Parts: sequence; C-alpha cells; structure tokens
Amino acid sequence: MERGICLLIGYVFGLFQTAYFYGKAHGIDIREYGSGNAGTTNTLRVLGTKAGLIVLAGDCLKCMAAVGVVRLIYQNSRPDMIYLLCLYAGAGAILGHNFPFYMRFRGGKGIAATAGLILSFHPYFILMGVIVFFGVFFTTHLVSLGSLLVYAGFMIEMVVCGQAGVFGDLPPAILYEMYGVSAFLAVMAYWRHRQNIVRLIHGRERRTYLLKKNRTEAEKETESAGKGTSEAGKETENAGKGAVEAGKGTAEAEKETESAGKGAVEAGKGTAEAEKETESAGKGAVEAGKETLDAGETTAEHKRV
Repeated sequence: MERGICLLIGYVFGLFQTAYFYGKAHGIDIREYGSGNAGTTNTLRVLGTKAGLIVLAGDCLKCMAAVGVVRLIYQNSRPDMIYLLCLYAGAGAILGHNFPFYMRFRGGKGIAATAGLILSFHPYFILMGVIVFFGVFFTTHLVSLGSLLVYAGFMIEMVVCGQAGVFGDLPPAILYEMYGVSAFLAVMAYWRHRQNIVRLIHGRERRTYLLKKNRTEAEKETESAGKGTSEAGKETENAGKGAVEAGKGTAEAEKETESAGKGAVEAGKGTAEAEKETESAGKGAVEAGKETLDAGETTAEHKRV
C-alpha cells in the first residue's frame, strides 16, 4: 500500500513538465524543435543556457519535493522502509516526467529528475553523481554519455551501500527490492537513450556547450564537416558518372569487336567457299586435260593406221 502511494505522489510531482511549460511561455512546443525531447538538454540547445538551467532546476526540484513529502509522511511511521519508499517516490517522479498522460506520454528522458533523486536520497550519492557527470561532460561535452554513466554509478553505489549497511540494518528483502527498483530505473534510462547510444557508438552524438561562443564554434565545425561531406559526396557522384560513361564506352567497344568478329567469320566462310570452287575448277581442268590427252592418243593411232 505504501509503495503505491509513494509511486503516485512521485508521479503527480513528475507531471510538472518544466521544459514544456517554459517553451509554451515562449510561444513554442519544445517537442517540435531540436531532438523533440522535453528535457533540459534540448531546451538548452533550442532556447539557450538560461532556459536550460531553469528547466534543470525545475526538474530536479520536483523529484526532490516528491521525496521530501514521502519523508514527512513515513519517516516516523515506517523508518525501516523509508529509503525504499523514497526510492519509489523518485521512481514515480521520473515516470511522471517521462510519460505525462496529458502530453500523450511524450515527456523527457528523466535525467534531470534522476539528479533530483540522487540529491535527495542519500548524501553519499551526491558526490558520485557530481564527479561522474561533470567530469564526463566537461571532458567530452556529451550529455548522454555522462547521464548513462551516472546511472551505471547509481546502480553500483546502491548495491555497494546496501551491502555495506549504509542504509541501516535493513532486511535482505527490502535491500533486494531497492536494487530491483534501481535496476528498473537504469534499464529505462538506457532504453530511453537507445538512439543516443547508437550515435555514441558511431561517433555521431551531438555535443553540448554551455557558453554561446563554444556553441558557435561547434556549429561552425559541424557546418564545415557537413560541407566537406557534401563535397566528398559530389566527387563520389562524379566518379560514379565517369565510371558509368566508361562502362558505356566499353560496352560499345565490345559490340564493335563482336561485329568485327562476325564479319571476319563471314569473310572466312566466303574464303572457304572460294577455295572449294577453286578446287572444283582444278579438278575439272584435270579431267579436261585427261580427255584432251586421250583424244590426242586416238588421233595418233588413226594416223599410224
């Protein structure tokens, strides 16, 4: 019963879509721009750094608020389950963020809301999240990579802290349920980032910069790379056309060679026929010569007589 209530509390808080409402306040539906995601990163890219930070703060705070409300309700009545119930509240807020019913379940990817869960769940988790995310982000400027590594770290730290007794002397069943909820959130995050993972593997993931100067330089580099790719494509196309023309020329040459071959065969046949006729004529001449010789011999015999 408590689990369902905490999940519902979190979901209600998660329904406050900061990116969506901020975009509407500026006359746009953020889901129709950029990556189409109603989250911090897309807002930052489309509306700027200030807007991105506002959305980040709003999404973090709604999850922290959900966890805070659950603590107030159950801290005294269910101290043995407080960490598990807070985890359910955070999970509910992430689900509400990712799948808001009034937006036809087209929300964000839950990273900023997860940051709120990490900040409000236990102090040990804060340092890990900050170091991993910002270490990766300022090194690579890949928000998706930092987010995925934070989730991996969150899952690992949950198990390590649970086994080390950081959450107190909790029954194994409660600990395993906490591991299960954490694993569910991690799998959902990786599934929501599946297209980002493909782009990361192929080196095509877009980088994010906080400063406008860096964003401009990155856009210029992307534009230059795009032009280079376009030029290479044109050269490839021209080479392909040349190959096609060469192929046509070769085909024509083959046809001419075939025609010449046929002519040679016909000429050879004519020569053979002529040779046969010559041979026949020679035989006829030989026969005529024999007849002449016989006639001469007959004449000579008559003269003798």
